[in-house]
Amino acid sequence: MMGGKVAVRANMTRTPHPGKTKAQRPVLDEIGCGNNSPSASSATIKALLESGLIRPCGERLVGVGAFRVRIPEFEMTIPAHMQWCQHQAEQFDGEVGELP
Repeated sequence: MMGGKVAVRANMTRTPHPGKTKAQRPVLDEIGCGNNSPSASSATIKALLESGLIRPCGERLVGVGAFRVRIPEFEMTIPAHMQWCQHQAEQFDGEVGELP
């Protein structure tokens, strides 16, 4: 395996984010990976806030002069992030090999 590319086989037996919509799942993945301001509808963000999976963590100003926009930022709650990390870890069955 010296100098070769590594392939890891994924185990997709369990669906990520059970009970969440197709719109909510990628937003949770983005926030879990560190993107605190994912592009999502206000309804999607509201649903995730109400379910207790994410919380506001600030905002940032973007733009120049009078054309500034406030962009809200969110983070996963600690229990939600722990479950998200566990799910991500379970996706790999531990088999590692070289790519052709």
